[in-house]
Amino acid sequence: MTEKNKKLTSAEMLSRMHTVPQLAYEFSFQEVLDGVGQFLQYAGYQIKSPSLIGSEKPDFYAVREVGDAIYTFVGIVGTDLEGVSGNIDKLKKIQSILGDDTEYVLVSPPISEFHLINFLSEAGGKQYSELDREHIMFWLCYPNEETVWCFIGTARDQRLYEYFKFGKLNTPQFFRTRFGPPASLQEEDG
Repeated sequence: MTEKNKKLTSAEMLSRMHTVPQLAYEFSFQEVLDGVGQFLQYAGYQIKSPSLIGSEKPDFYAVREVGDAIYTFVGIVGTDLEGVSGNIDKLKKIQSILGDDTEYVLVSPPISEFHLINFLSEAGGKQYSELDREHIMFWLCYPNEETVWCFIGTARDQRLYEYFKFGKLNTPQFFRTRFGPPASLQEEDG
């Protein structure tokens, strides 16, 4: 049997997965920021100049008005998983000032799903639970494809689902089976 046709054992497959780089592609902060800006503009949003909100300045601020409805996104772009906790803290500070009418999003370049799931699952799903509890979305931006995947969270503006990569793919189902219902559902039950 040639190497190409050789079947892999589970252990071999897992060992190969650990060698996958954290970021599947290399994009700069600016490429991701431009990509998410283009995505939001394509979906009908106006990109506003972000300004200091309390002690934090978001990387982008976008608004779409439809009749009486106003949809607003404030976001921070991260370039690796190590910065996620700090970026969540920044968004929580902004959220304490702007409130719940604004939607909050962390944006990252494409990350190996294996690494992303492992990261969000560490410590009993601490990062996933915090994103869910704080109603912070996690988007993966693919600048070379001009697409965005809403990996975690739900946008109030249902129109965005026409533009997201994978549409309404329910990624959190994986985490629900692993850790139980998300914090937002546990609060309703309690």
